[in-house]
Amino acid sequence: MKKILLLIILFFFSCSLIAQDRGHLVIIGGGDKPDYVLQKIINFAGGIDAKIIVMGDFNDGPKSNSIKTLVNNNDLFNPMLNLHAFDRGTTNYDFAWDLFDQILFSTNLFKKKDDGITYVNTNIFDADFLKQFHGKYKGQPFRTYVGKKYQGGYSDHFPVYMIIKKPANL
Repeated sequence: MKKILLLIILFFFSCSLIAQDRGHLVIIGGGDKPDYVLQKIINFAGGIDAKIIVMGDFNDGPKSNSIKTLVNNNDLFNPMLNLHAFDRGTTNYDFAWDLFDQILFSTNLFKKKDDGITYVNTNIFDADFLKQFHGKYKGQPFRTYVGKKYQGGYSDHFPVYMIIKKPANL
């Protein structure tokens, strides 16, 4: 539990490093959104030159048409493409891995300017303590519930994270 709390704190600290004085947090869910909704979010964030991070459970893999369309239509980079593999993912269904949890960001997020912040990598946090440790589902996410039965685990998905680096002089 302490490790998860530390990851959450580190995530929010990392986000604060790249937040601008007038940055915005927009939380939106519920599946596909019309283009005009996405455009309103982009405008709210600062327009076409805004630095944007999109993350969450997309219920689609990085190679799906919906994700490709989102990336291509909004000038986003999808580092999750490099993580998509047969033997690794964020969730497992019928013993097949999927990478539904993703982090996408605008291509200008790490362009060299005054801030000098650079992208290091993105990965799946699939530490052993988050995995089912025995039985038929060994190695899969240790779920909190299976149906209505409490299991005591964390989630049916592994979290994903992005590492960024700031210069020492900031």
